[in-house]
Amino acid sequence: MAGLSIGGSAAASASRRTPDDLVKRAMTGLTPGRFVDAHNHVVGVGHGDSGCAVHPSMMDGIRHPFNWIRFRAYARASGIESLDSIDQDYMAVLRERVEALPHTGTHLLFAFDQVHGESGEPIPAHTVFYVPNDHMLRAVQTSDRFAACASIHPYRPDAVDEIHRMADAGAVAIKWLPNAMWIDPSSPRCIPAYKAMHDRKLTLISHGGEEQAVPSPDTQEYGNPLRLRLALHHGVQVVVAHCASYGRSLDLDKPSAPSTQSFDLFLRMMDDPQWSDQLYGELSAVLLFNRVRGVVDTLLRRTDLHPRLVHGSDYPIPGIDPLINLLQLWSLGLIEWADRAPLAALFRQNPLLGDFVLKRVLTVDGGPPIGFPPSVFCPPDALFPALNRSIAADG
Repeated sequence: MAGLSIGGSAAASASRRTPDDLVKRAMTGLTPGRFVDAHNHVVGVGHGDSGCAVHPSMMDGIRHPFNWIRFRAYARASGIESLDSIDQDYMAVLRERVEALPHTGTHLLFAFDQVHGESGEPIPAHTVFYVPNDHMLRAVQTSDRFAACASIHPYRPDAVDEIHRMADAGAVAIKWLPNAMWIDPSSPRCIPAYKAMHDRKLTLISHGGEEQAVPSPDTQEYGNPLRLRLALHHGVQVVVAHCASYGRSLDLDKPSAPSTQSFDLFLRMMDDPQWSDQLYGELSAVLLFNRVRGVVDTLLRRTDLHPRLVHGSDYPIPGIDPLINLLQLWSLGLIEWADRAPLAALFRQNPLLGDFVLKRVLTVDGGPPIGFPPSVFCPPDALFPALNRSIAADG
């Protein structure tokens, strides 16, 4: 383990590290204007005709106390003091936090479609969060740091038309959370959507592994990363959110085998050479206390995969205090002891800044800080072909 074994002047020097020291270290080697955060949620309840909605259980502290607490944790992490104008206040705080960052790149903003049934009808009663594409597009217009990521359930009768409409409106990607949206990515019903995504060069960002932030008790298997092979077969560029870092899934290659760690199935797909130009992993949430063990150290060591990893914050999740435990990360040998206090200060200052810097100052087995390389935060143009990144070299 790192930290406590340091002695003498080295310990004294380490103890004087400041948040600015860590930010400077994190920015080393990055082109500020080419930074990409591929995972930012938009949240709302319908104020100001946003069209957003949350399930009534999220607002009912008497009959559904857990969901009520969950929603308020999201609001607190977003810097929201009152729920009376959350749709507008949420975006105002997010814009302020993004524009205060030391880099000047792009943050993808997510819409979030409703649950749809097998016949394509929306099912509001089972939809936990709903953020319409049009509200997301309006939010994107509030800052040149934002880019549009639409969310379109592939079972919708108008799915293909909506994909084309969003591409025409400037969307660069499509977001699915299959577990919560009731999407089986391996279903032939998805093929027309996959063909449209491929034709319009829209990248699919799809949750991998089990889902906890949005209740999905009966559909967790839809997060199985192996189910995304159908999208790959149809030429879609696929990003597996969280690198499928939590939970277990069926091993579809060995139907008689017991369930397998979803992360191991993700690695199996990444190791398949036929997907080397199409399949990426996204790092949001991998440092949460229930995901980090055995995941982050593996990803740091797998330098062969680094060109196909991309940064995502999963905002507002990094602002929920208990979820990223710096003492745990130190105990696992993933950060130096002297970095704990300045990292905590950065998270308090701006959760987006804390999340970015943490990923850049990670260690392995308590060794010297190596972090994820600049390429993870400044990915190649091929990852999001529709993203306009004609940026000067100095950002």
